[in-house]
Amino acid sequence: MEPKSGRKPINVLTEYLTSWIRANSEEALPFDSFENLKPGRVAQKNVERWIFNCNYAYNRMGGIFYDRNIFPQDPGERAKLIRSLDRAFKSISDNTPLDLRSKPSESVPYELSKDWPPFTKNSRNTLERFDDSLEQFRVENPAFCDQHADALASAEAAIREEASYYTLIEEEVGDGSRAFVTTCRALLPIWCAKEINPLVTLLFWNDEDALAELVDELASSFSAQRDFDASHARTIETWHDATLQAQALYIDNLDDDATLTTLSVPEIGRLLASADFSLDHGSSTETLPRWLLGKARLIWNIIICTVLGPKEAIGSTIPNRSSTAEATYAARPSCCPGRLTGEVLLRRRYGSGRVVTVDRLILDTVCSSGLWRVIGSHYDAHAPLPNSAYRAQFVTLGASFVASEVHDSAGKTIEGTGDSRFHLELAIEMDTHKHARVVARDLDSKNGTCVLRSSCTGLTCFAFPGRRHLSADDWAGRLNVSVERIRMVNELTLERGDIIQLADSCFELI
Repeated sequence: MEPKSGRKPINVLTEYLTSWIRANSEEALPFDSFENLKPGRVAQKNVERWIFNCNYAYNRMGGIFYDRNIFPQDPGERAKLIRSLDRAFKSISDNTPLDLRSKPSESVPYELSKDWPPFTKNSRNTLERFDDSLEQFRVENPAFCDQHADALASAEAAIREEASYYTLIEEEVGDGSRAFVTTCRALLPIWCAKEINPLVTLLFWNDEDALAELVDELASSFSAQRDFDASHARTIETWHDATLQAQALYIDNLDDDATLTTLSVPEIGRLLASADFSLDHGSSTETLPRWLLGKARLIWNIIICTVLGPKEAIGSTIPNRSSTAEATYAARPSCCPGRLTGEVLLRRRYGSGRVVTVDRLILDTVCSSGLWRVIGSHYDAHAPLPNSAYRAQFVTLGASFVASEVHDSAGKTIEGTGDSRFHLELAIEMDTHKHARVVARDLDSKNGTCVLRSSCTGLTCFAFPGRRHLSADDWAGRLNVSVERIRMVNELTLERGDIIQLADSCFELI
């Protein structure tokens, strides 16, 4: 199904990158590539060909000439040589459209798979075509080829070595349903390290404002590709956050000037394999640039996910809190529980894995009891007030109210749908020793509340019955744990690491 807007994600991506390059080419080179030697502006068709890698041999030959600084200094001679490279090595000429606008979304991944990797059975780049291209180039440029015979020979050897390596990768991956994704996972960090394509050298990946804008545009396009449902919305939110996290990881490590560009493609591949590098966890070895994981994840989440969908996002390291086992992963075991002191944070855990601090409190400065926070789906001044010792404060909650509902760009609720308008209160109360404690009370919510606590003895689920009078058996079934793990409570003094699970939202105290 095509997006209602008529703009597929791949069109959104190529249009945006093209506009960004044109807007920024006056201030700084948009990419460290031989293509910036060409006169004229970068066109959208150029960006499309970078993404689909359909002119791999052309980019590699031009890149090798650029790295060796053997392009003629005379502008006319340089332009003539680049036109010859175009004619001889481009598998898809500038006059042959890829027709991405008319192609159905389902066929775009197949288009990408043809040259990810090249020189394999479906590729538009073959060694036979490469041989013909070399011969044509030599015939058109005899003086240049004689002058730079060594560079031309090393370029030919490098590309043949790469072709053998890519064939080996394809054979190792096999033909399963996930083979293409596995292949892309293996290729992308190598190509980022080698700067194999003009795309990966764009300064765009450093531009935080531009990336945030593109991510928002792609999210809207992902949403328009199919009818709305909460699961799809959460997938997009996860992709959104993972992409911004990847850029932050990349930018934070840009001070590492280590480079692998002098190594061959097979050498880089073997180095990454020996270091156990993957897009999921990177590597702890000091032989790899620190920025590589962030950059590879960032380009994966933008380029690959635009083609394969946001479900393929990589980089969200915080587990989804929708199941008990995942939620308790982040809980801090408390073998020696005691009173809270110092600063405590109340944090919201979103379904995407993003964590946001809602409030912080210095308990040592608290001198009297009072209401701290009220959590509910949305504030309604006309809703019946709950039965609470702090009932009078509910009339003017202001910033003390925490709305649990989350909406997508179309205004649809994607989190907090089952939460009551007044669901849970957190109060600061003094114990008999005048020490402050945080006490949670369910406000007679429709679907109850559960606090998950991990300790040395295992998981304990403190469950509030709510207005439906849920029993321990009800909660055991809902959480998929044994009933022995359930403790029914009407109020609970919280500890650091507690996970507070409402019907469709999640918070934690740390």
